[in-house]
Amino acid sequence: MSPLLILWSITVGCGSQEPAPAGDGGGSATGGSSDGGGEGSGDDAGDDSGGGDDTGEHTAPTSGPLEVVSLGVGGVALRHGDDLVLTAPLFSNPDLLTVTTGEIAPDAERIEAFADPEVIGGAAAVLVGHAHYDHLLDVPDVAAIAGEPVIYGNLSAANLVASVAEVEVVNDPEDPRVDRRMCAVPDPCTGVSPGLAGEWIAVPEASVRVRPLCSAHPPQILDTFHFGEGCVETPLSAPPQEAADWLEGQTLAWLIDFLDADGAIAHRVYVQDAPASAPASSVHPDLLAERSIDLAVLNVGTYTAARAHPTEALANLEPRFALGVHWEDFFTPQDQPIEPIPFHPDPEDFDALAEAALPAGAAEVTVDGELVEGRYWRPEPQTTFLFPLDGVTEPVAPFALEASTEPAGDTVALRTNLPADPGDCVELAHAPCDDLDGDGLVDAWEDLVLDRLRPSIRFDESELLILDDVVLFAVGRVAPAADGHVRAYIMLGYALDYGRCGVSAHDGDSERVVLDLAFPDGGAPGDVEVVGLYTAAHEGTELDHSMVLQGDELSTAEFPLDAFTGEPRWRVYASDNKHATYPSVDLCEDASFIPCIEEDCDADGVDEPTDYDRLPPVVNAGEESAPRLTDLALIGFPDEDPFADQEFCGGQGRDGTCSSAIRDKLLDDPF
Repeated sequence: MSPLLILWSITVGCGSQEPAPAGDGGGSATGGSSDGGGEGSGDDAGDDSGGGDDTGEHTAPTSGPLEVVSLGVGGVALRHGDDLVLTAPLFSNPDLLTVTTGEIAPDAERIEAFADPEVIGGAAAVLVGHAHYDHLLDVPDVAAIAGEPVIYGNLSAANLVASVAEVEVVNDPEDPRVDRRMCAVPDPCTGVSPGLAGEWIAVPEASVRVRPLCSAHPPQILDTFHFGEGCVETPLSAPPQEAADWLEGQTLAWLIDFLDADGAIAHRVYVQDAPASAPASSVHPDLLAERSIDLAVLNVGTYTAARAHPTEALANLEPRFALGVHWEDFFTPQDQPIEPIPFHPDPEDFDALAEAALPAGAAEVTVDGELVEGRYWRPEPQTTFLFPLDGVTEPVAPFALEASTEPAGDTVALRTNLPADPGDCVELAHAPCDDLDGDGLVDAWEDLVLDRLRPSIRFDESELLILDDVVLFAVGRVAPAADGHVRAYIMLGYALDYGRCGVSAHDGDSERVVLDLAFPDGGAPGDVEVVGLYTAAHEGTELDHSMVLQGDELSTAEFPLDAFTGEPRWRVYASDNKHATYPSVDLCEDASFIPCIEEDCDADGVDEPTDYDRLPPVVNAGEESAPRLTDLALIGFPDEDPFADQEFCGGQGRDGTCSSAIRDKLLDDPF
C-alpha cells in the first residue's frame, strides 16, 4: 500500500468529540471476587509472588490507593506507594505527513517537555504491548528519564531498538512466558502454540509482578488495511526511519499485580495495547478466579475493527473501574488542543458501550484532586486518578499451587495439593475453593484437570484448518459420576468442518473426548488417575468409529512429553478436514479405505510433525443448572451457548447446516 494511499485512507472521515467527563460512568464497586490467589493453570505463580530483588534494599509498600496518570496515546503511569510501572508512551507525535511520506525519529524537545520526571522518575518497568512506532519510538528516551527501568516487550520490539535500548523479550521461543490460553492461533512471529499458561514475571526492585497475555491488533485504516503488520526477526543496527517499518510483532496485553508488604495483591490492573476481539481480549478464568480486576485500561483506537469491543472485554474482565486510552490525535503535540484521532470511530460511542457494559453503581475516585463518582473515564493526557483501596477484594497471600502430570501405568495421573472437595479445600488458607456450579467439585480444581489432562491434537499435513487459522477452542465440563469417579468432558470446537471431499462441508464442528478419572488410594485429596478414555469419531452416524479405552486397551493411547511442561500429555489424532478424533494413527487410518470417506491422520512426509500439533485453549462451562459461562462469543464463537438446545454453528450464523449441540457433548456419559 503506497504512502499516499495510506494518507488518503486516514484522512477521510468524521469530526471531533470531547473526552468523557469525569464521573459520568455507572456501575457497582466490585467486579467479582475470590477466596484466594491460587492458579488453576498449574504454573509457578506462587514462586514469583514477592516481586522485587534479593538485595533487601526495596521496601514493599503498605496497602494504599493506586495512582494513575494518563501520559498520552497508550501510555499510563501506574503507582502504588513507591512502585511505578509505565506503559509505553508517545510524546514525539510526528505529524501525519511525516508518518506517511517522511522520516520519523524521537523528538528530544517534546519528550523533555512532556515526560515529567516527577511523574515517571523511578519507574521499575516499562511494558510495551506491540512494536508500532506510536508505542515504541520514544521508549528508549523515556526510559532514560525514568531511571533505566526494565523494558518488557516482544521479540520484534527488541530487534527494532536493539541499538539504543535493551528489551527483555517475553515471547522468546526458547523461553516463552506469554499466557497463550486465550489465543486460538500460534504466535505469529515465533510459532509458539496456543495453550501455554505462561508465567508471572517478578519486576526487579519492586513489589510488582506482571503477566504478559497474548492479544491481537485489528486493521487500523477503514477497518480493512493493517498498517505495520509483521515481525522484525533480527536485531537492527539503528531504529527504522519509516513508520511502516516498525512492525508490531506479537501483540500483548498485560496483567499487573501491585503487592503489599505481605506479598498480597493490593491492586490488579489489566492493560490492553490494541482493540481485540474475544477471546484475545479476555483473561483466562483461572486468573480471574484468583483475583478480580480493579482497573482495566482499554484501547479505544479503531475499536470498531474488533468484534463487540469493548463490550465483550468488559464482560470477561468485570473490573471495578475502566479507562479508555489511545483515543486522541497523536499526529499533533500535547500542547495543542486535544482532539480524537482524525477519521477514526467516534470515541463517544466507545464511552457509551463501556458504560453500558459496566454494572450499575459507582464509587468515589479522585480525579485531578477532586472527588467524583464513576466507573469509567476517557482521560486527556496528564489527567491524574487516585483509585481507592476500599472495596477492593480483600488482599490475600497467593495460594502456592503445586501440580504435575506423571505416568501412571498405561496412562497418566494428575498430582496436586489443591483438593477436589470443597470441604477439604477450605482447610487450606486462601486456597481457591469456590464451587459456583454446585457439583461438589472445586471450580479451580476442575480448571486444573482441563488444563493438564486435555489432549493435544495432531493434524494431517493437508488439514485446511491449519492453513486457514480457523477458530479452534475447547469447552469442558468436569463432573462427578455415579461410580464415584469423575468425568472430564471436552468438546473440541471447530468454526468449520470441510467434510468429505468438500461435499459435506458445514459450519461448526463439535467433536469430543471424555476422560474417566479415579481418586487413587492413598493419594492427596486432589490427585486423580486416568482410568478410561473415549474418543468420538463421526459420533451417532453410520460411520461411527467412536471407542472407549479401558484396562489393557489403554496401552493404545499415546502420552508424549508436552513441549512446554516437559510432562506427559495425552495426544489424539484428527482426521484430515473432517476432525473425527482417534487415539492413534492406525485406528484412524484403518477406519475406512473408501475414497472421500477414508480417514487420513498424522503429518506424513514433513520435517517437523510437531508443527501440526495444536493444544486448543479451554474454558469450563460448569453445570447446566449453574453454568459458568453461557455466551461463547468470549472464545470466538458468537451466538453459541454450551447448554442451549441448538446446533453448534461455530459462530458462523445459523443459515446453513451445522453440527450437533455442545450440550450433547458435555452431558452424554459414554462409560
